[in-house]
Amino acid sequence: GLLQRLKLHVDPILRRRGWRVKHLHEHNGRGPGGMCYHDLQGTADISIRLRAVAGDARCNVFLPFGRLLAVMLHEITHISGHGLEDIHPPEFYDELRVVRQQHRGFVADGTIVDPEAAALGGGGGRGGEEGGGGGGG
Repeated sequence: GLLQRLKLHVDPILRRRGWRVKHLHEHNGRGPGGMCYHDLQGTADISIRLRAVAGDARCNVFLPFGRLLAVMLHEITHISGHGLEDIHPPEFYDELRVVRQQHRGFVADGTIVDPEAAALGGGGGRGGEEGGGGGGG
């Protein structure tokens, strides 16, 4: 499913940085596209809104994968600990840029291979960050 595909894309980044996502699950509420609850020790629980209609678990229309991936990269960046006083200070966005660059590098060198992207003609790894948009908090 989508959560497993997101995990495939972020696992190499998490390993490289010594971070861990203990629980990854769907966020069905209204509001931000994602939530990260971290323990300041490199471990987090993350929820991502997958469905196009917030708050409707019966909705079978999912958000574009590129948008979901952008939210997931945003949420794992919170594990860095930047933003304790201000949830998104400039240092957070600097770190997010580095995380995105790491993701692009892992796709380019074949560390991240996304069979679903290949099946859709995406070149085997370009699960993409197109569709942009950050996450929640």
